[in-house]
Amino acid sequence: MLACQLCTSIFLNYGSYLCHVCYGPPTSGSASACASKARFGCRACGKQDITTFLDFQSHLRRSHNICEICMTVGNAYIITLLDR
Repeated sequence: MLACQLCTSIFLNYGSYLCHVCYGPPTSGSASACASKARFGCRACGKQDITTFLDFQSHLRRSHNICEICMTVGNAYIITLLDR
């Protein structure tokens, strides 16, 4: 398991950890409930409004043919190509 040290979200695989949209440390008040749920952004096309891991997984597989766990297309490791 991987944990973001800034927003304290926990992820089960490297792809979801790498592509989560971090809102910073949790704060007290009504804004914390919204920020506590992890959101995801696609590093291949820049789409930032992916609200669940299942939507993120579906988007990567259908739109880009990318494995969301290891972030590969076939045998090519694409993280270095998409790193911005």
